[in-house]
Amino acid sequence: MSYEPVLGKRPEPVLRVSAGTSELVMPLQGTIDVDAEAARLLKSATAAEKERDSLAQRLANPNFTERAKPEAVEKARADYEAKAAEAERLRAALERLG
Repeated sequence: MSYEPVLGKRPEPVLRVSAGTSELVMPLQGTIDVDAEAARLLKSATAAEKERDSLAQRLANPNFTERAKPEAVEKARADYEAKAAEAERLRAALERLG
């Protein structure tokens, strides 16, 4: 089964679940408050991106990377990777939501 949008009409947000060779497509309009969920995702993505960018600035600062304990630099790198992945995941979810 495939979900085909009507020409000229933006497809409504849907939940897609694959099970073997089948796919369940459930419209989300009326099931969740799409606008509220989009606002929540945007707020979370913006916060993750802000923290990611702050960590990137810290890691780009030679005073931090050369003078801090190696454990602190490694933690900052791990935190940066985690925030970058979180921001990417949230932006993808926002994009899927429409």
